[in-house]
Amino acid sequence: MSGSRKPAGGPAAAPSVISLVIVGAAGRMGRAVAEAAGGLPDFSIRALVDVAENLRGDGVCNAKLETAVGPGGVVVEVHCPSCCR
Repeated sequence: MSGSRKPAGGPAAAPSVISLVIVGAAGRMGRAVAEAAGGLPDFSIRALVDVAENLRGDGVCNAKLETAVGPGGVVVEVHCPSCCR
């Protein structure tokens, strides 16, 4: 038996871009997450979602989450301050 092993499932997959949907994007944490992820090559912002009363015309979309999420996408939820305590 040799000391080298292949990863389970064969060779490593080629790197891919992770698609993000940020819920609560108009808030302080949502903007910080969008700014951080937007500067990294491994992430792509698919949608910025927030409730209508939080929109300020700065690129945040009032999209329905169901239409913003696609297969393999990741939802980052930062819209509820009480949920983060």
